[in-house]
Amino acid sequence: MLQRLTIHWRGYSAHARMLRANHEEVFVGHRMLHMRWALVILKSFVIGGLGTLVCFVAFVIGLTLYTRYALGIPPDAAVGWDVVSLFGQHWKVILVTISLAIFGLGFCLAFRRFGRRIQASSR
Repeated sequence: MLQRLTIHWRGYSAHARMLRANHEEVFVGHRMLHMRWALVILKSFVIGGLGTLVCFVAFVIGLTLYTRYALGIPPDAAVGWDVVSLFGQHWKVILVTISLAIFGLGFCLAFRRFGRRIQASSR
């Protein structure tokens, strides 16, 4: 029967110290990996929200420019836009769907881009 030669120092064998150090290194590595994925998800949410915000600002600016230049309405005249005439009878559902689609697209593209960095660095 083979016996392992161990060097005892302060109650720990050299093998036990090596295993403990390796376990702590793996634990810290997993914790850092989870933190990186959490940051990727947070960044993706922010980019999705910013994409939605930019699209709505562009929509309002486009509507204003269309009113002023395409329709020829003077800037000091009041214009009331009827949302039902723009988007139809189910305008709330359409606006929410468009918002979620823009947010989802931004989130997916950001998650894919930032996730590739983590996968490449973990190899």
